[in-house]
Amino acid sequence: MRILGLMLPGLLFFSTAWAKLTPEEYISTYKAIAISEMHQHGIPASITLAQGYLESGCGNSDLAVKAKNHFGIKCHSDWKGETFYIKDDDKNEHGELIESCFRVYKSAEESFVDHSEFLTGRSRYAFLFELRTTDYKGWAHGLQKAGYATNPKYADLLINIIERYELYNYDKEKDQKLFTNNRLTKKEVFSINEIPAVAYDGQMTIRELRDKYFTAEWQIYKYNDIDRKTPLKKGMIIYLKPKKRKIKKAEEVHVVQEGETMQYISQLRGIKLKKLYKLNLLEEGEVPAVGEQLSLNDKRAIKPKTVDKNLSFKYFTIDNEGELFDLVSKNIAVDDNEPVAEKNEIEKPDGLYHIVGKGETLMSIARAYNMSWQDLKAQNNLSTDNLEVGQELLIEPRAEAAIATENEAAEEKNEEKKEMPKEEEIAAPINSNAMFHEVQKGETLFSISRMYSLTVAEIMDLNKMSNPAVSEGTKIRVKK
Repeated sequence: MRILGLMLPGLLFFSTAWAKLTPEEYISTYKAIAISEMHQHGIPASITLAQGYLESGCGNSDLAVKAKNHFGIKCHSDWKGETFYIKDDDKNEHGELIESCFRVYKSAEESFVDHSEFLTGRSRYAFLFELRTTDYKGWAHGLQKAGYATNPKYADLLINIIERYELYNYDKEKDQKLFTNNRLTKKEVFSINEIPAVAYDGQMTIRELRDKYFTAEWQIYKYNDIDRKTPLKKGMIIYLKPKKRKIKKAEEVHVVQEGETMQYISQLRGIKLKKLYKLNLLEEGEVPAVGEQLSLNDKRAIKPKTVDKNLSFKYFTIDNEGELFDLVSKNIAVDDNEPVAEKNEIEKPDGLYHIVGKGETLMSIARAYNMSWQDLKAQNNLSTDNLEVGQELLIEPRAEAAIATENEAAEEKNEEKKEMPKEEEIAAPINSNAMFHEVQKGETLFSISRMYSLTVAEIMDLNKMSNPAVSEGTKIRVKK
């Protein structure tokens, strides 16, 4: 990345063929998209506007006019769109300037969106998202530190533009909702402490999660305060955006329960883990005692009692002792904008059913009958969240029908037990001295770990795996 018109005067060429935008006109034209991107991605609107101003010469450079590229973002290996070539800072083996490849956009707004994804999608900028959106100076110096531009005065240039035109005022603006991020409008997305989240389906790979909800893999781990060695578990809550610095409700506290870790409480309440430690005067790794009240808003005056023990990792999931259901009943985990379905009931011999109407979702129907959408889905043996108009959903089964279903399930379970091989037959390793194991059909990382008296985490660590999924034929290390 470089500075247009400062580091590369040859690149910033102005023509009299088009009407030039003044700085005021440029800011007025693009402030809405900058504010919207700030609320979608956490990049200060002032920083986005200042960078666009500086890199594009207020939208008047050749690159901005002909390629709609306002941030000087080059093609890179992952770019599949149209390209625009112009001499920049790339040189050949003889030290001569050669044409560089830049991205072409259909509109300036598309360039602003790509700028956000460029910053959020590269790990070297990850530390910036720990800063507040009102800390434009920290962002300016951070961009320079991360190597966004080669000009040693880049941070000062951005700060001067922001302060000259008072762009910092836009960092306090509310989202005008002119632009929508499709990742955060999917039906399965709900909110906790006003943060979008999903429940992991137990099947998607890390890459599939990234492609569906994020722009980079590191966001999955960072937003949820987990490391790459932590296997994903079906039902676990995954936040799609950074957690908040405090809870929504004033004077809110959390009473520590048995087995709860600070990371678990952070996930449960939707508050940043580092901030949770700081608010409660705790050092990272310290464990608060059961019964202690942790502050979720203001810094405590006295440090809570702690215990000297290591707690095992605890997942915050949708089916873990009903925590999410409890939160729903307190209006924390449900988006207030989620509609409530109109009851359309029908009595049948086996129970009470609801007939799905146009636009209704599992969540809206569940809210109408004061139940969780997870229970509604499981009760109807649904494999998808998609519903069809006219579809009948079982809401309340008759007592005798429920008993019959339980009896059938028990019988099936007994039959399965009869057919299952003995535990020692499953757990027996092929070769206890083997360095590697070739995955056979039907094997999981858990079953393999039992063969070699290892834990799943140990195998993942040996093979530097980011998730516990394995496929037939893969060779994995089982011995150091």
